[in-house]
Amino acid sequence: MNVFEEYPELGEVWFRRNQTMMGISGPQGEVYDANDALLHFLKYALSEFTRREDPVTWHRFTLQDESFEADKAESEKCLNGERPSYTIRKYYVPKNSFPRLVELHVTRFPLEGGRDEFKFFFVTITDLEATASRAFDDIYELSAGTLKALESINQKLDGQLDHRHYSNYTELKELSQQHPRMALAAFMLFSVILLVMVFNLFGRSVIEIMTAVKDMFSE
Repeated sequence: MNVFEEYPELGEVWFRRNQTMMGISGPQGEVYDANDALLHFLKYALSEFTRREDPVTWHRFTLQDESFEADKAESEKCLNGERPSYTIRKYYVPKNSFPRLVELHVTRFPLEGGRDEFKFFFVTITDLEATASRAFDDIYELSAGTLKALESINQKLDGQLDHRHYSNYTELKELSQQHPRMALAAFMLFSVILLVMVFNLFGRSVIEIMTAVKDMFSE
């Protein structure tokens, strides 16, 4: 099915060159079309989706877990005309690669009608792990700024402390009370390091937390 020949108003150039990952699919997981951004992410050629013999469907590069079943249930509602669109998170598996958490926004065309009127699904995909990676980059920049602030504070305190050494909890507590900003900066830096360690251990399970941490430090 050539969607853009039948519906030129959709704008093929806009679809192909859009940096947002986009695809057009049929009711059984057929991939009618995919833009360059999605092909690059999945590491497939468009011909692999559109060939006559053994074409690649959405099912092949979707992780078969509970989100896969939830996606099928939601698409059935769209097909039946119960709703025009839905959003869901699931794992895609690019060719020769590891699963990636993505968010899909699926819209049926036309928006109204049942199975008899249905033509195709228009899908936009967001790579949530790339979003988390950008959040980590921002957090890293913030932590680097915190380190510089700590260094500046330490330099200012050198003359005041007469190079005394604090070797026990009571003295450290007194120091934090005298210089609360330095203590807060040290705590923020420790928190960022701890979150990075957690992310390395558990990966995708804390993606949303990473984005939230970025927003927290940005306030």
